[in-house]
Amino acid sequence: MGQVITLDGNQDDIQSLTAKLEQTRILIDDILLVNKKVLHQNRIHNMYKAHENDLTIDDNIFENDELD
Repeated sequence: MGQVITLDGNQDDIQSLTAKLEQTRILIDDILLVNKKVLHQNRIHNMYKAHENDLTIDDNIFENDELD
């Protein structure tokens, strides 16, 4: 079986654990913010990519067009 952790341990250990948890929380928040920015940039890129072909002109569009 696993080890049971109790909160009646040494005060220094608890403060050290609390500090490490806070550092981890800050790191996770930073990573989450970066991921949100990348996701937003990808959405914008995909939006432009989706409409990229809307204005494409076929090179042969005037192939059978003759001037009288």
